[in-house]
Amino acid sequence: NDTLPNENLMTRYMPYYDYPGSVFLEERNVIDTVAMNGCFHAMANAYIIECSADSTHSDVTMATLSADRGHEDSAATIIHDNKIVEKKALFEDGRKKCEMILSHDMDLRDHGIVVVPSRIENGDYVTDFIDAQDGVSYFRDLFEKDEALFYKQLDHYMDLINKSSDHSDKMCRRIENLRIKDNVDTDDIGVILSNGYWDMVPLNSFMINGEFEFFDQEFMEHDIPAKAVILRTLIIIYGGSKKLQKKVAIDTLFERYGLFKNRFFYGK
Repeated sequence: NDTLPNENLMTRYMPYYDYPGSVFLEERNVIDTVAMNGCFHAMANAYIIECSADSTHSDVTMATLSADRGHEDSAATIIHDNKIVEKKALFEDGRKKCEMILSHDMDLRDHGIVVVPSRIENGDYVTDFIDAQDGVSYFRDLFEKDEALFYKQLDHYMDLINKSSDHSDKMCRRIENLRIKDNVDTDDIGVILSNGYWDMVPLNSFMINGEFEFFDQEFMEHDIPAKAVILRTLIIIYGGSKKLQKKVAIDTLFERYGLFKNRFFYGK
C-alpha cells in the first residue's frame, strides 16, 4: 500500500487505553513521525483483507472505517487506485447520509464557500483524491514562517465560518439549555448560523491556490453560534502546532474572537 494520509494525524488520532496507567508512550505523539518515515502501514494495527472467489482483487489502495457511531453514521472512506475517493455507507440506514452530505456541499457553495467537487455514484458519496496541504498543517507552517500572515489568514478563516450560512435570530435548544444550566451571559454570543457545520474546521479543509477548500461536511446543526465552530477551529489549530503552544496562550486566541472563557457551547 503506497497511499499515506496527507494530514496532521496527531490532531485526529485519539487512541483509547483500557489501562492508561501502564502506557509509557502516547501513540498520537509519534504517529506523524511514523508516517513521515514511511512506517505507517507497517506499524498500523489494521489491514484490508479481500476474499475473492476468482482470485481477482479490487483497486482499493486505502480504507478507513467509522463504525462506532450507529448505523446511520457508520461509513467506510475508500481511496481507489484511480484516485477516486468514495464514502460508502456500511448499513442501509446510512445511504441517505451520503445524499445529505452532498446537500451540505451545495448549501455551502451557495454561500460562497469553496468545496471539493462531489457527486453521488451508485448511492455513494464520491470526490476526486486531492493532493494538497491540509488546513492544520498550513496554519502550523504559516505560524513558523510569517506570524502576521498567520493571523490574517486566521481572521479570513473565521470570516468564512461566519458567512457559511444564513443567520438566525434563535439558538438551538441543546445549547440554550446549557446556557440556562450554567447561567451564562450571552449578550455577546454573536452570529447564529441557521445551518452550522461542525466539520468546517481545518481538519476538513485543504489550502489550494490561496484559498481554503472544504470537504466531507457530514454534521450540520440548526441555529448554533458561529463561535462554537470557531472554538473548535482554534482548538484544532492550537493542538496541531507545538511552536504556537509555546509562544501564544490559547486564551489570547479566545480573546481575539470574543469567546466565552467557560466555552459552554463547545459541540461535537
